[in-house]
Amino acid sequence: MMIYNYEFQIKGISAASYKSAQMIGWIPYAIILFLEVRKSTLQYIFILGMSALWIMLQHNCVAIIDAIFFIKATPETVLLFHSAAYVALSLMLLTFIKKFLTIQAESMVHFAPFFEERPQGWYIALLPIAIGAGHFLLWADGQLFHSWAERFSRFYLIVMFFFIYKHVLTVSKNFYEQQKIMSEKNFFERQVKSLAYYNGCIEENQKQLTEMRNSLHFGYAKLITMLEKSDVKSALDFLQDQENYLDSTKIVRFCQASLINTTISIYMQNAKKSGIEFKYRIELPEKFRTDERDFSILISNLLENAVIASQEQPKDERAISIIIRHDGNRCILEIANKYFAPLKFNRAGFPVTSVEGHGIGMQSIKNFMAKYNAQADISQIDGEVKILMYWED
Repeated sequence: MMIYNYEFQIKGISAASYKSAQMIGWIPYAIILFLEVRKSTLQYIFILGMSALWIMLQHNCVAIIDAIFFIKATPETVLLFHSAAYVALSLMLLTFIKKFLTIQAESMVHFAPFFEERPQGWYIALLPIAIGAGHFLLWADGQLFHSWAERFSRFYLIVMFFFIYKHVLTVSKNFYEQQKIMSEKNFFERQVKSLAYYNGCIEENQKQLTEMRNSLHFGYAKLITMLEKSDVKSALDFLQDQENYLDSTKIVRFCQASLINTTISIYMQNAKKSGIEFKYRIELPEKFRTDERDFSILISNLLENAVIASQEQPKDERAISIIIRHDGNRCILEIANKYFAPLKFNRAGFPVTSVEGHGIGMQSIKNFMAKYNAQADISQIDGEVKILMYWED
C-alpha cells in the first residue's frame, strides 16, 4: 500500500503510474510463494509465467471494453473502470480458475519428471515467460490505449501458448506412462525369476524329503544302536545334525502377501549370491489397503537399485536391510544399503546418478508417491543410503 500510495501521490493517476504499480505489486506475493516452494524452483518459475500470461489475458479483455466505451473519457475514469472491471472479471472467472488449477495440479504429476531433467527443465519452466516477454515489455509503457493489432496479437500469442502447453503436457503424460510401463515390465520379469526360484526351492525340498524318507529307517536304526551302547553324546550330535538338515529345507516366508513375499525372496537370494548381507524385518498384517502389486513394484525397483549399488562396494562392506511396518493406519518402508561414493541430489531430494536401473527405481517412487500421497526421504550418511517412505493405508 505504501508503494501504491507513493506511485499515485508523486506521479499522479495516469497510465504510467497505474502500470508501474502493476509491475511491482506482485513482487511481495511472488517472494512469499517462492519461500514456500523453493525446493521446486523450476515449477515456481513455470507457475509464475503462467500466472503472468493469465493476468495479461484478463487485462487485455478489459482493455478492449475500455477502447469500445471509454475512448474519449479522462485517464482517471478509464483507470477506475479498468480496475473495477478487472476485479469483477476475476471474480466471475474464479470458479473456472479453480477447476482449471485442479486439473493442472493433477497434470503436473506427469509434468514433474520433465522439470528434473537438465536443460529440458529450464526450457519448459521459462516457456511461458519467454513467450510473453515481448508483450510484457510493450505493455510497460505510459500509453493508455494500444492499437487493435497489439490487442489481437496478445490473444493470438496466449492461444498459441496454450496449444504448445497442451502438446508438452501430452508428451509428458506419455513419458510418464512409458516409465510406468517400463517399471511394471521389469517388475514382472523379476516375478518370473522369483517364481522360478520358488519352484526350484520346492523341487529341492521334495528331493530332500525323498532322500530323508529313504534314510529315515537307517537313521532310526543308527540312533537305536547309539542308545543301546549308551553313547548319549553321539546320539545328541546326530539329532542336532538332523535338526539342522530340516532347517535347511525351509522356504523363508516374510509375510502373507504372496507378491511381496516372492519379491523380497528373489532379492534376498540375489544378494546372498553376491556376498551381500541381507537383513529384514517385515511386520505386515494379512490384509492392508495398499495395492499389493503397486507395493511389490516399488520394493522390487528399490531392492534392484540396492543390490546393484552394493555389488560395487568392497566385499566386507556389502549390506542391505529392509524394514516394513504397519501400525494399522500407516505403512512405513525403509530400505538401506552401503554406498560410499557421494551421491548428488536434485532439488526434489532424489539422487541423480547414471547407474543403470536407478532411474526406474526413482521413477517408481514418484509414481507411488503420486498415487498414495506418500512422503519420501532419501539420505546418504556415513556411507549408508537410506530410503524412508510412509503413507496412510
